[in-house]
Amino acid sequence: MNYEKLLWVFVFFFAITDLLSTYVGLSMGLVEENIVGVLILENIGFIGLVIFKLFIIGFCYTLSEKLMYGKWNYFTPFVLSFVWFIATSINTFFIIKVY
Repeated sequence: MNYEKLLWVFVFFFAITDLLSTYVGLSMGLVEENIVGVLILENIGFIGLVIFKLFIIGFCYTLSEKLMYGKWNYFTPFVLSFVWFIATSINTFFIIKVY
């Protein structure tokens, strides 16, 4: 089984859950704390966050394919998945706390 492809599926899953939990949190009155997220939201809006996430995924995928070989190809999607899992968990915690 190709675990690298499975990890990229997790990247997209947790990117989507992070975006959804961010959207729900913002609609409930919570504020974005990530300075990059704040700048994007203020200047472009929520669609800017979606575009930025897609850019990050594309950039990291290209980086992974061009610079990392063998077992290191698993590193990039694992880290992205883990970071966005943590972000989703934090968002969900505050949504539940406010709700």
